[in-house]
Amino acid sequence: GIVPRVSWSEYWHQVEEAIPAEAGEAVRTVVLHARSSDESGTVLEEAYGTASFTVREGEEISTEAPVVEGLAGPMAGWVEARSDGTLRLEPPVERGRTNMVRLLPMEVVATEHGEDDPPEHGLLVKIGDEFDLRLSDTPQDQFPVEKEKIVWQIRQMNRDATLSDWGDTVLRGVKVTGRVVNPGIFQFRAKLMIDSGDVYVEHLRNRDEVTDAPDSYRYGQGKSGKPDFVGFTESQKQIDFVRTAQAQLGTLDYAVLAVVPASRGFPEVAVSDYKCNIFVAHMGVDAGIPVPKVGGRLHVNYPPSANQWVGEEDTSLWPGIQTEIEGWTLPDGAALPQPGMIIAWPGGGGSGHVGILDYDGGGISAESTSGRVGKQAPFLYNPDSRMRKPIP
Repeated sequence: GIVPRVSWSEYWHQVEEAIPAEAGEAVRTVVLHARSSDESGTVLEEAYGTASFTVREGEEISTEAPVVEGLAGPMAGWVEARSDGTLRLEPPVERGRTNMVRLLPMEVVATEHGEDDPPEHGLLVKIGDEFDLRLSDTPQDQFPVEKEKIVWQIRQMNRDATLSDWGDTVLRGVKVTGRVVNPGIFQFRAKLMIDSGDVYVEHLRNRDEVTDAPDSYRYGQGKSGKPDFVGFTESQKQIDFVRTAQAQLGTLDYAVLAVVPASRGFPEVAVSDYKCNIFVAHMGVDAGIPVPKVGGRLHVNYPPSANQWVGEEDTSLWPGIQTEIEGWTLPDGAALPQPGMIIAWPGGGGSGHVGILDYDGGGISAESTSGRVGKQAPFLYNPDSRMRKPIP
Protein backbone atom coordinates (compact mmCIF):
# COMPACT_ATOMS: atom_id res chain seq x y z
CA GLY A 1 0.00 0.00 0.00
CA ILE A 2 0.88 3.65 -0.18
CA VAL A 3 2.30 5.13 3.01
CA PRO A 4 1.22 8.75 3.45
CA ARG A 5 3.98 11.30 3.91
CA VAL A 6 3.90 12.79 7.40
CA SER A 7 5.80 15.96 8.26
CA TRP A 8 4.97 15.68 11.97
CA SER A 9 2.33 14.08 14.11
CA GLU A 10 3.22 15.34 17.57
CA TYR A 11 4.07 18.81 18.85
CA TRP A 12 4.55 20.24 22.30
CA HIS A 13 3.82 23.88 23.10
CA GLN A 14 4.89 25.69 26.23
CA VAL A 15 4.62 29.37 27.07
CA GLU A 16 7.92 31.08 27.86
CA GLU A 17 7.75 34.46 29.57
CA ALA A 18 9.82 35.66 32.49
CA ILE A 19 7.56 36.93 35.28
CA PRO A 20 9.46 39.07 37.82
CA ALA A 21 9.15 38.56 41.55
CA GLU A 22 6.22 40.49 43.06
CA ALA A 23 4.53 40.54 39.66
CA GLY A 24 1.90 37.97 40.57
CA GLU A 25 1.12 35.68 37.66
CA ALA A 26 0.40 36.05 33.96
CA VAL A 27 -2.09 34.14 31.83
CA ARG A 28 -1.47 33.73 28.11
CA THR A 29 -4.22 32.41 25.86
CA VAL A 30 -3.96 30.85 22.39
CA VAL A 31 -6.76 29.99 19.96
CA LEU A 32 -6.90 26.33 18.94
CA HIS A 33 -8.15 25.66 15.43
CA ALA A 34 -8.56 21.94 14.72
CA ARG A 35 -9.39 21.00 11.12
CA SER A 36 -9.73 17.89 9.01
CA SER A 37 -9.81 18.19 5.20
CA ASP A 38 -9.79 15.77 2.26
CA GLU A 39 -7.23 15.50 -0.52
CA SER A 40 -8.90 18.31 -2.48
CA GLY A 41 -8.65 20.66 0.49
CA THR A 42 -12.35 20.57 1.29
CA VAL A 43 -12.89 21.01 5.04
CA LEU A 44 -14.72 17.99 6.45
CA GLU A 45 -14.68 18.93 10.12
CA GLU A 46 -13.36 21.81 12.18
CA ALA A 47 -13.61 23.07 15.73
CA TYR A 48 -12.31 25.95 17.80
CA GLY A 49 -11.12 26.13 21.34
CA THR A 50 -8.66 27.90 23.57
CA ALA A 51 -5.70 26.96 25.73
CA SER A 52 -4.71 29.19 28.64
CA PHE A 53 -1.22 28.94 30.13
CA THR A 54 -0.36 30.33 33.56
CA VAL A 55 3.16 31.52 34.34
CA ARG A 56 3.62 31.90 38.07
CA GLU A 57 5.46 34.71 39.81
CA GLY A 58 9.21 34.31 39.58
CA GLU A 59 8.97 31.63 36.87
CA GLU A 60 10.04 31.85 33.22
CA ILE A 61 7.79 29.19 31.69
CA SER A 62 4.40 27.66 32.32
CA THR A 63 4.81 24.80 34.79
CA GLU A 64 1.27 23.55 35.39
CA ALA A 65 -1.32 22.04 33.09
CA PRO A 66 -2.87 24.58 30.70
CA VAL A 67 -6.66 24.89 30.67
CA VAL A 68 -8.17 23.70 27.37
CA GLU A 69 -11.73 24.65 26.49
CA GLY A 70 -14.00 24.39 23.50
CA LEU A 71 -12.82 21.36 21.54
CA ALA A 72 -15.41 18.58 21.56
CA GLY A 73 -15.87 15.10 20.11
CA PRO A 74 -12.93 13.22 18.56
CA MET A 75 -10.98 16.46 18.04
CA ALA A 76 -10.79 16.95 21.79
CA GLY A 77 -8.39 14.00 21.82
CA TRP A 78 -6.02 15.79 19.46
CA VAL A 79 -4.88 18.05 22.28
CA GLU A 80 -3.52 17.00 25.68
CA ALA A 81 -2.87 19.39 28.55
CA ARG A 82 0.10 18.03 30.43
CA SER A 83 0.97 18.56 34.08
CA ASP A 84 4.45 19.86 33.21
CA GLY A 85 2.92 23.01 31.69
CA THR A 86 3.04 21.88 28.07
CA LEU A 87 0.29 21.35 25.53
CA ARG A 88 0.74 18.24 23.42
CA LEU A 89 -0.78 18.34 19.94
CA GLU A 90 -1.31 14.97 18.22
CA PRO A 91 -3.76 15.09 15.30
CA PRO A 92 -4.20 11.54 13.92
CA VAL A 93 -2.65 10.40 10.63
CA GLU A 94 -5.48 9.13 8.37
CA ARG A 95 -5.43 8.00 4.78
CA GLY A 96 -7.00 10.57 2.47
CA ARG A 97 -7.22 13.24 5.16
CA THR A 98 -5.09 16.12 6.38
CA ASN A 99 -5.55 16.71 10.07
CA MET A 100 -4.04 19.71 11.79
CA VAL A 101 -4.23 21.93 14.85
CA ARG A 102 -3.24 25.57 14.49
CA LEU A 103 -2.10 27.64 17.45
CA LEU A 104 -2.65 31.37 17.28
CA PRO A 105 -1.23 33.34 20.21
CA MET A 106 -3.24 36.43 21.15
CA GLU A 107 -2.11 39.61 22.85
CA VAL A 108 -3.91 42.94 22.89
CA VAL A 109 -1.53 45.73 21.85
CA ALA A 110 -2.56 49.40 21.96
CA THR A 111 -0.51 51.90 19.94
CA GLU A 112 -0.59 55.33 18.44
CA HIS A 113 -2.14 55.22 14.97
CA GLY A 114 0.24 53.72 12.42
CA GLU A 115 2.83 52.60 15.00
CA ASP A 116 3.87 48.99 15.58
CA ASP A 117 5.07 49.27 19.17
CA PRO A 118 3.25 50.71 22.17
CA PRO A 119 4.79 53.70 24.02
CA GLU A 120 7.10 52.63 26.82
CA HIS A 121 5.17 54.51 29.49
CA GLY A 122 1.60 53.96 28.34
CA LEU A 123 -0.61 55.15 25.51
CA LEU A 124 -1.90 58.72 25.63
CA VAL A 125 -4.16 60.11 22.89
CA LYS A 126 -6.07 63.38 22.74
CA ILE A 127 -9.64 63.91 21.55
CA GLY A 128 -9.98 63.73 17.77
CA ASP A 129 -6.83 61.62 17.24
CA GLU A 130 -6.76 57.96 16.23
CA PHE A 131 -5.29 54.92 17.94
CA ASP A 132 -4.81 51.28 16.94
CA LEU A 133 -5.69 48.03 18.73
CA ARG A 134 -4.59 44.60 17.59
CA LEU A 135 -5.20 41.11 18.87
CA SER A 136 -2.73 39.24 16.69
CA ASP A 137 -0.22 39.82 13.92
CA THR A 138 -2.08 37.22 11.87
CA PRO A 139 -4.04 38.92 9.05
CA GLN A 140 -7.82 38.82 9.39
CA ASP A 141 -8.23 36.62 6.29
CA GLN A 142 -5.95 34.01 7.91
CA PHE A 143 -7.35 34.28 11.42
CA PRO A 144 -9.77 31.44 12.26
CA VAL A 145 -12.36 33.72 13.88
CA GLU A 146 -14.23 35.93 11.45
CA LYS A 147 -14.16 39.71 11.78
CA GLU A 148 -17.72 40.21 13.07
CA LYS A 149 -17.11 37.71 15.85
CA ILE A 150 -14.21 39.71 17.30
CA VAL A 151 -15.81 42.50 19.33
CA TRP A 152 -13.75 45.14 21.14
CA GLN A 153 -15.03 46.15 24.56
CA ILE A 154 -14.23 49.11 26.79
CA ARG A 155 -14.69 50.24 30.40
CA GLN A 156 -13.80 53.49 32.16
CA MET A 157 -12.21 54.42 35.48
CA ASN A 158 -14.68 56.05 37.85
CA ARG A 159 -14.13 58.94 40.20
CA ASP A 160 -13.17 56.60 43.05
CA ALA A 161 -10.76 54.54 40.88
CA THR A 162 -13.25 51.67 40.48
CA LEU A 163 -14.17 50.61 36.96
CA SER A 164 -17.44 50.71 35.06
CA ASP A 165 -19.00 47.61 33.50
CA TRP A 166 -17.64 46.38 30.17
CA GLY A 167 -19.52 47.56 27.08
CA ASP A 168 -19.25 46.77 23.36
CA THR A 169 -17.74 49.29 20.95
CA VAL A 170 -18.37 49.43 17.20
CA LEU A 171 -14.85 48.12 16.53
CA ARG A 172 -14.63 44.63 15.00
CA GLY A 173 -11.75 42.47 13.84
CA VAL A 174 -8.18 41.43 14.59
CA LYS A 175 -6.77 44.91 13.92
CA VAL A 176 -8.86 48.05 14.37
CA THR A 177 -8.48 51.82 14.41
CA GLY A 178 -10.51 53.98 16.77
CA ARG A 179 -10.89 57.71 17.25
CA VAL A 180 -10.99 59.39 20.67
CA VAL A 181 -14.37 60.97 21.38
CA ASN A 182 -14.46 61.21 25.18
CA PRO A 183 -11.56 61.83 27.56
CA GLY A 184 -10.83 59.54 30.48
CA ILE A 185 -8.87 56.50 31.61
CA PHE A 186 -9.95 53.27 29.95
CA GLN A 187 -9.33 49.54 29.63
CA PHE A 188 -9.85 47.53 26.43
CA ARG A 189 -10.35 43.85 25.76
CA ALA A 190 -11.28 41.69 22.78
CA LYS A 191 -14.28 39.35 22.95
CA LEU A 192 -14.09 36.34 20.64
CA MET A 193 -17.43 34.66 20.05
CA ILE A 194 -16.41 31.07 19.27
CA ASP A 195 -18.17 27.72 19.47
CA SER A 196 -17.12 27.04 23.04
CA GLY A 197 -18.48 30.39 24.22
CA ASP A 198 -17.10 33.89 24.53
CA VAL A 199 -13.36 34.22 25.12
CA TYR A 200 -11.95 37.47 26.51
CA VAL A 201 -8.41 38.71 25.92
CA GLU A 202 -7.50 41.75 27.99
CA HIS A 203 -4.93 44.45 27.36
CA LEU A 204 -2.14 43.58 29.83
CA ARG A 205 0.92 45.36 31.11
CA ASN A 206 4.21 44.16 29.70
CA ARG A 207 6.44 45.62 32.39
CA ASP A 208 6.63 46.31 36.11
CA GLU A 209 6.71 49.89 37.30
CA VAL A 210 10.27 49.84 38.63
CA THR A 211 13.27 52.04 37.94
CA ASP A 212 16.76 50.91 36.93
CA ALA A 213 18.02 51.73 40.42
CA PRO A 214 20.16 49.01 42.05
CA ASP A 215 17.61 48.58 44.84
CA SER A 216 14.84 48.09 42.24
CA TYR A 217 12.70 50.80 43.81
CA ARG A 218 9.11 50.26 42.72
CA TYR A 219 7.56 53.58 41.75
CA GLY A 220 4.02 52.38 41.09
CA GLN A 221 1.44 49.66 41.59
CA GLY A 222 1.45 48.26 38.04
CA LYS A 223 2.67 44.71 37.55
CA SER A 224 3.50 42.80 34.39
CA GLY A 225 0.65 40.57 33.25
CA LYS A 226 -2.04 42.63 34.98
CA PRO A 227 -4.66 44.72 33.11
CA ASP A 228 -3.29 47.90 31.56
CA PHE A 229 -4.94 51.20 30.69
CA VAL A 230 -5.15 53.73 27.87
CA GLY A 231 -5.39 57.45 28.61
CA PHE A 232 -7.50 59.85 26.54
CA THR A 233 -7.13 63.60 27.14
CA GLU A 234 -8.83 66.83 26.11
CA SER A 235 -5.60 68.52 25.06
CA GLN A 236 -1.97 68.05 24.08
CA LYS A 237 -1.08 70.07 27.18
CA GLN A 238 -2.25 67.20 29.37
CA ILE A 239 -0.14 64.69 27.45
CA ASP A 240 2.94 66.90 27.74
CA PHE A 241 2.26 67.34 31.47
CA VAL A 242 2.14 63.57 32.01
CA ARG A 243 5.24 62.80 29.92
CA THR A 244 7.21 65.50 31.75
CA ALA A 245 6.22 64.02 35.12
CA GLN A 246 6.95 60.46 34.00
CA ALA A 247 10.53 61.44 33.23
CA GLN A 248 11.03 62.20 36.96
CA LEU A 249 9.74 58.88 38.31
CA GLY A 250 12.17 57.41 40.81
CA THR A 251 14.23 60.55 41.33
CA LEU A 252 15.15 62.00 44.73
CA ASP A 253 15.23 65.62 43.55
CA TYR A 254 12.03 66.47 45.45
CA ALA A 255 12.63 64.46 48.62
CA VAL A 256 11.72 66.01 51.99
CA LEU A 257 15.40 65.91 52.99
CA ALA A 258 16.53 67.57 49.76
CA VAL A 259 16.91 71.26 48.94
CA VAL A 260 15.09 72.26 45.77
CA PRO A 261 16.98 75.22 44.28
CA ALA A 262 15.14 78.30 43.08
CA SER A 263 14.09 77.77 39.46
CA ARG A 264 11.21 78.15 36.97
CA GLY A 265 10.32 81.43 38.65
CA PHE A 266 9.79 79.86 42.09
CA PRO A 267 11.99 80.26 45.18
CA GLU A 268 14.13 77.65 46.92
CA VAL A 269 12.35 75.01 49.01
CA ALA A 270 14.29 74.06 52.13
CA VAL A 271 15.15 70.76 53.79
CA SER A 272 12.23 69.25 55.78
CA ASP A 273 9.63 71.12 53.71
CA TYR A 274 7.22 68.96 51.75
CA LYS A 275 7.81 69.22 48.02
CA CYS A 276 4.67 67.87 46.36
CA ASN A 277 3.35 71.26 45.24
CA ILE A 278 6.70 72.55 43.94
CA PHE A 279 7.07 69.29 41.98
CA VAL A 280 3.68 69.83 40.32
CA ALA A 281 4.55 73.47 39.59
CA HIS A 282 7.90 72.61 38.04
CA MET A 283 6.37 69.91 35.85
CA GLY A 284 3.69 72.34 34.68
CA VAL A 285 6.20 74.99 33.71
CA ASP A 286 8.40 72.42 31.94
CA ALA A 287 5.36 71.24 29.97
CA GLY A 288 4.49 74.80 28.94
CA ILE A 289 1.54 75.15 31.34
CA PRO A 290 1.63 78.30 33.49
CA VAL A 291 1.29 77.78 37.23
CA PRO A 292 0.52 81.05 39.07
CA LYS A 293 2.11 82.14 42.34
CA VAL A 294 -0.79 82.07 44.79
CA GLY A 295 0.62 79.89 47.55
CA GLY A 296 -0.63 80.79 50.98
CA ARG A 297 -1.71 84.31 49.95
CA LEU A 298 0.93 85.81 52.26
CA HIS A 299 3.65 83.93 50.43
CA VAL A 300 2.76 84.83 46.86
CA ASN A 301 6.08 83.67 45.44
CA TYR A 302 5.06 80.06 45.94
CA PRO A 303 2.84 77.81 43.80
CA PRO A 304 -0.60 76.69 45.00
CA SER A 305 -0.61 74.33 47.94
CA ALA A 306 -2.43 70.98 47.81
CA ASN A 307 -5.31 72.51 49.78
CA GLN A 308 -5.55 75.35 47.26
CA TRP A 309 -5.49 73.01 44.28
CA VAL A 310 -8.38 71.11 45.84
CA GLY A 311 -10.34 74.30 46.50
CA GLU A 312 -10.22 74.05 50.30
CA GLU A 313 -8.15 77.21 50.83
CA ASP A 314 -8.58 80.60 49.22
CA THR A 315 -6.31 81.71 46.43
CA SER A 316 -7.58 85.29 46.45
CA LEU A 317 -8.97 87.86 48.86
CA TRP A 318 -11.52 89.03 46.29
CA PRO A 319 -15.09 87.78 46.86
CA GLY A 320 -16.38 85.33 44.26
CA ILE A 321 -13.00 84.12 43.00
CA GLN A 322 -11.54 82.79 46.23
CA THR A 323 -10.63 79.37 44.80
CA GLU A 324 -9.72 80.31 41.22
CA ILE A 325 -6.31 79.39 39.84
CA GLU A 326 -5.62 81.18 36.56
CA GLY A 327 -5.33 78.80 33.60
CA TRP A 328 -6.97 75.90 35.45
CA THR A 329 -10.54 74.70 35.88
CA LEU A 330 -11.93 73.03 39.01
CA PRO A 331 -14.49 70.46 37.80
CA ASP A 332 -17.28 69.40 40.12
CA GLY A 333 -16.78 66.51 42.49
CA ALA A 334 -18.33 64.01 40.10
CA ALA A 335 -15.80 64.65 37.31
CA LEU A 336 -14.14 61.51 35.93
CA PRO A 337 -10.33 61.35 35.98
CA GLN A 338 -8.22 62.15 32.92
CA PRO A 339 -4.46 61.88 32.46
CA GLY A 340 -2.81 65.25 32.90
CA MET A 341 -5.25 66.43 35.54
CA ILE A 342 -3.98 67.46 38.95
CA ILE A 343 -5.45 65.44 41.79
CA ALA A 344 -5.20 66.82 45.31
CA TRP A 345 -6.16 65.54 48.73
CA PRO A 346 -6.95 68.14 51.39
CA GLY A 347 -4.91 67.86 54.54
CA GLY A 348 -7.41 68.94 57.17
CA GLY A 349 -5.07 70.57 59.67
CA GLY A 350 -2.06 69.98 57.38
CA SER A 351 -1.01 70.82 53.87
CA GLY A 352 -2.55 67.85 52.04
CA HIS A 353 -0.95 66.16 49.05
CA VAL A 354 -1.03 66.77 45.30
CA GLY A 355 0.01 64.81 42.22
CA ILE A 356 -0.43 64.50 38.46
CA LEU A 357 -2.69 61.79 37.04
CA ASP A 358 -0.77 59.33 34.86
CA TYR A 359 -2.17 57.46 31.85
CA ASP A 360 -3.39 54.67 34.15
CA GLY A 361 -4.88 56.87 36.87
CA GLY A 362 -1.93 56.67 39.24
CA GLY A 363 -0.95 59.94 40.89
CA ILE A 364 2.65 60.93 40.11
CA SER A 365 3.87 62.91 43.11
CA ALA A 366 6.81 63.80 45.33
CA GLU A 367 6.18 61.32 48.11
CA SER A 368 6.86 62.29 51.69
CA THR A 369 7.44 58.74 52.96
CA SER A 370 9.71 57.20 50.31
CA GLY A 371 11.47 60.47 49.45
CA ARG A 372 11.13 59.75 45.74
CA VAL A 373 8.90 60.79 42.92
CA GLY A 374 6.51 57.86 42.54
CA LYS A 375 2.94 56.60 42.22
CA GLN A 376 2.48 55.14 45.68
CA ALA A 377 -0.17 57.52 47.02
CA PRO A 378 -3.52 55.71 46.68
CA PHE A 379 -5.04 58.07 49.25
CA LEU A 380 -5.17 60.66 46.46
CA TYR A 381 -8.46 58.94 45.60
CA ASN A 382 -9.88 59.75 49.01
CA PRO A 383 -13.55 60.87 48.65
CA ASP A 384 -12.48 64.39 49.65
CA SER A 385 -9.98 64.68 46.80
CA ARG A 386 -10.63 66.97 43.85
CA MET A 387 -9.11 67.38 40.41
CA ARG A 388 -8.05 70.40 38.34
CA LYS A 389 -7.50 70.48 34.62
CA PRO A 390 -5.35 72.88 32.57
CA ILE A 391 -7.46 74.99 30.21
CA PRO A 392 -6.67 73.83 26.64
